[in-house]
Amino acid sequence: MENGKALLVEVNKISIGIFFENGHVYAVRNQCPHKLAPICKGVVDGTMLPSDPCDFKFGMEGEVLKCPWHGWHLI
Repeated sequence: MENGKALLVEVNKISIGIFFENGHVYAVRNQCPHKLAPICKGVVDGTMLPSDPCDFKFGMEGEVLKCPWHGWHLI
């Protein structure tokens, strides 16, 4: 299984995405709570972290799943 890509399986008619990231395995329901998009088709990336004004910090790489429809973040 490749980092950042979901293996989609179905359990009791529910689509589940299984991810392997940084040596860990994660399972996520393949449904974005925002607009019910197939969230596991999104990318695994990072996000902006709290920071001072005009000081932008990016972090949590490989820990944030982003919805392919609206960019909603699942951490």
